Amino acid sequence: MASASKKAPDRLAMTLPNDDPDLEKGGGDTSKVLSILRSEKTEPKLRKLLQKMRTWLPPVENGVMQEPHPFWTFWDALVRINQCINLFLIPLQAAWTCSLVFPGTLWIAGIMDLIEIVEVIFRLVRSYEDEFGYPAKSRRQVQGNFLRTQKGTLIILTVFPADLALYIGVWIVADRSIFTTCTSANLSLSRIWSILRIARLYSASRGFLTWFLSVHLPGTHVSISRLIKNVLAIITISHYFCCVFWFLNTFETSPDRWIDVDHLLFDANGVAVPFGTQYLFSYYSALKAVFFIFRSVNTDVEKGFSIFEVLMSSCVFGSLFGNIVSLIRFLDESVVKSEAEERIIFRHSNLRDYMRKKAFPVELQKRITAYEKFFQARSQGLDEKEIFQDMPYVLRGEIALFLYGKYIDRVPLFRDRPQTFKRALSMKMRTINVAAGWYLFHEGDDAQEMYVIRKGEVEVCSGDGQTVFMNLKKDSFFGEITLFEECTRTASVRAVTDTEMCVLLRMDARSVFLEHPAVLLDILSLIEDVKRSEEARVEPVEPPKDGGIIEEESEEEGDARYMSTSSIVSSEMERRHDRGKRSPPVQRHKSLLLRGGR
Repeated sequence: MASASKKAPDRLAMTLPNDDPDLEKGGGDTSKVLSILRSEKTEPKLRKLLQKMRTWLPPVENGVMQEPHPFWTFWDALVRINQCINLFLIPLQAAWTCSLVFPGTLWIAGIMDLIEIVEVIFRLVRSYEDEFGYPAKSRRQVQGNFLRTQKGTLIILTVFPADLALYIGVWIVADRSIFTTCTSANLSLSRIWSILRIARLYSASRGFLTWFLSVHLPGTHVSISRLIKNVLAIITISHYFCCVFWFLNTFETSPDRWIDVDHLLFDANGVAVPFGTQYLFSYYSALKAVFFIFRSVNTDVEKGFSIFEVLMSSCVFGSLFGNIVSLIRFLDESVVKSEAEERIIFRHSNLRDYMRKKAFPVELQKRITAYEKFFQARSQGLDEKEIFQDMPYVLRGEIALFLYGKYIDRVPLFRDRPQTFKRALSMKMRTINVAAGWYLFHEGDDAQEMYVIRKGEVEVCSGDGQTVFMNLKKDSFFGEITLFEECTRTASVRAVTDTEMCVLLRMDARSVFLEHPAVLLDILSLIEDVKRSEEARVEPVEPPKDGGIIEEESEEEGDARYMSTSSIVSSEMERRHDRGKRSPPVQRHKSLLLRGGR
């Protein structure tokens, strides 16, 4: 081999049998194959092929195959198709063994069993989400879930191809003529094989029915989807009634059995009836039995199975009527939904008439109308306060802390405060949506709120909107000083993209401060101390002589912590938190823009 292979022998080269003299001397074909595999041109191609094949499979972390991945979409579809074929074909082969079991079906069954075995292997290493939506992190967790929670041990036992092993074993050691010997009443090898395959129905039904019951037909209401599923269930149950009744009848010896009375084995002329005719007639009779139109039965086995059909048909009809009632309720829900939509339209109509009556400017009317539509599209008519208002106070506090707590921690004034204070403050916050291009407030407006950006981006600009001072993105905040003092906005804020923001009003914040006076006194004391120290040691920022604005610090050059600071106090809190770092003058300019004057 070449020197490159000698320096870094890979796994492929190590697996090649290069030290076996028998292979070298075993013939021209073997030597040619080995020389091709060892060639320098072939090894890189095989490595590339193996690397490409590796990308087709999901990534593996801690011995667990991760989700989501396109491979799982393909594999799940293949498994569902395989399970659906098994559910249809296995009972059919058990009933009509002589017509449907032949050497070709063994190959088909072997391929289908292989798919089921690989599916079990994948489920032992495939990640899943637990009841809380978190993915499994270890193979032990995945295997424990499959073997215990999903009864994986029983699935493994039913998937094991014992029937196929028995068939192959008999093929090898026994007389092969038994494969061609098949009658409707004897326990031939083919019939035993088809009976053993009934165990496959457990794994197939468990996987397929779980998917079938959970899947929702796109574009249809849940009641219509359930009704369609019910019809498919009736078709499937009729198929099983048909196969089971025929299977039992073939073991009957009475001349009054149903298949002889109706001449389903041989017609009046003694000619064998084809499989298709037998199945259609039997299925037709089973479908009538589902609707309580029963066959003419004579033997005890037939009567016993007819009783079972009555009980199952009652369950089917109960489910069918239940879905019809659900469909009627869906129609009522549609009426309610239409009424809700009519109320929204009525509200918009009243708003439009009011604005016209009061002679609102055209541009203002357009903005108000656009906001109404935008709000309905973003909120879907839901309000967080209304959703949780009937829940206990403690639970509402936990929900509010989950929704807004991390945004409160972004504000240095509130970061290290007691949890009870943060919870109370979280319960006062609310969410607003601002469409791209709309102003949150204008220069000179009274400052009444603090804002935290949850999603999107805003820009701080001059009153005319021509000059942009800086941009604020997700998790940035501004206006916290307005919660403690009256001031006006010294700049305008405009949404760059559709933005979702958390808002805290001054009056709501003050109600929380009254319940936590110690926190309020500490914050006010800090504000006064910082103001005095700033006035004593910070020189005012001189604007450029050419009348332009102070050039902003680039994101690469500046410290990221200053991008979210919107007041001198917050700057001081950040400095103290970061062990005395001094806020640069450029940031103080940004802070003053949003802080406002007294």
